[in-house]
Amino acid sequence: MYSIEEKFDQNLRQTEGYLNNAEIRKAVDHAFPHLVKLAEAGEDQELIEALAELTGRLKQIYNPTGGEKAEESPLEAHQVEWVRQGIEAGFERSKVVNAPLLALDSSKGVPAFPSKEATLRSALKQLTPELVAYMMAEGFSLQMILETPSDRLDLQEVLINGQLHLMDTSDKAQQDLEFWGPAKAHLESRPSSEKIQWKWNFVQGSQLVGAQKGEDFSLKVEERRDQVRANRPQAVHGMRRFEWAALMADGLREGKPLDIRFKDDA
Repeated sequence: MYSIEEKFDQNLRQTEGYLNNAEIRKAVDHAFPHLVKLAEAGEDQELIEALAELTGRLKQIYNPTGGEKAEESPLEAHQVEWVRQGIEAGFERSKVVNAPLLALDSSKGVPAFPSKEATLRSALKQLTPELVAYMMAEGFSLQMILETPSDRLDLQEVLINGQLHLMDTSDKAQQDLEFWGPAKAHLESRPSSEKIQWKWNFVQGSQLVGAQKGEDFSLKVEERRDQVRANRPQAVHGMRRFEWAALMADGLREGKPLDIRFKDDA
């Protein structure tokens, strides 16, 4: 797991603009300690405002797209670059993870995988500056998921069970996910004509996600959950079923399934 300071370093100091432009380095380095301090203290609103202030300073000097923001995008130039780098880093891996779904017969209704270019265009049109600022601070990464009206548990089953069995050892076997009883009956009752589409998604974390910044541990679990929801942008939501399935599949490809911490992990 990366520390807060390491996440900020990756998102602000490892960009092409920072590495190649002295003015950008000066502006980022000046704001960097304050941003880290706010993030570590859980001051989410103040952090968003500080990031917006940094955006204003960078706007006049940072231009990764040649003079203007991306066409039809509400994002600032450095946010466009962050989204572009995120899609570049995660797209091909996500395609490999989803390979079991792409190999299904056409009768299952899984559409062709979108192109990287189409994914980028869609993300730049729909993401907001506030949401990208939050994701940059919290270390989100790209994930491609299927969107279906009923979550299609049968497709989640294929996605998870189609990954490599890296958990197999001499005395243990990685067991496949299986639905039975009422869940199986539900799957068989779903109409085959449901609309299914691929959707880009940015998700926080790939393994265990710890307590959120600013959580009050004196509160009950339900109250802490409401507190976390109140402190994040409206477009940020909890884990949905296909997001979980895609993260689990990704973890299985590494031999580290979701929500399990191994003894020798760093």
